Amino acid sequence: MKLVTLTATVAMAGLLALITGCETSHVHKESFDFSQYHTFAIGPLPTGGTHWDPTLGARLGPTFRQTLRETLIGKGFKEVPQGEADFQVKLLFDYSPVPEDEFGRQELHMFEIHISDSKSNQVVWSNWRKRTKSRDMSPETARKIVAEMLQPFPPGAH
Repeated sequence: MKLVTLTATVAMAGLLALITGCETSHVHKESFDFSQYHTFAIGPLPTGGTHWDPTLGARLGPTFRQTLRETLIGKGFKEVPQGEADFQVKLLFDYSPVPEDEFGRQELHMFEIHISDSKSNQVVWSNWRKRTKSRDMSPETARKIVAEMLQPFPPGAH
């Protein structure tokens, strides 16, 4: 049991070390033809939260969903039921505590957007952002983060 705990701790420390130097990063499947995409569906959004902001998902879920919808429609895509969509959109988030200073703690928030091909069910594009804050996220901040994260989708389109 101690080995499992140690392994998990080392893995989390490695992840934190890897991501602390970066704020955002998007990746996509090389040579994938994104021009075939015309329709999308948004999967269920997280409903939970973090230690410092336990209502994050429930409180901002409608904002996340609306911003995903508006941004993708603004790029020319049409929202359809999940079974009819060319691609699926999934928003994920996670957190871990990180030391702040002698006055308290902060959390490292990770937000991810995954675009999955509906036919293959493979993630073909993703973007993530980290954010370290000790206070609640506002709807305005949530809107800004999601819109910025979707800016480089689809690859090659400007």
